[in-house]
Amino acid sequence: MTTVEKWEYMVQRIVCDDPKLEKGFDKLGEDGWELTTSTEMPVSFSSSTKVVIFFFKRPKRAIPETDKPRDPDPKGKKILE
Repeated sequence: MTTVEKWEYMVQRIVCDDPKLEKGFDKLGEDGWELTTSTEMPVSFSSSTKVVIFFFKRPKRAIPETDKPRDPDPKGKKILE
């Protein structure tokens, strides 16, 4: 049986003169995101300022039990009455 890998995607729109850009990319890489492509676009038709849109992907992972949100009301009572 073949297992099909599932992916999740993220799009980031960034003005490229951001001095934190490289550190931000490092953090995304540490979190498993891979840059797949990018494209440059003007902010608006009348502006010379450009932004770059970055497209990232990473394999979808099951959420470990320890990372799943806990039920804040395990007995089914209303928290706010």
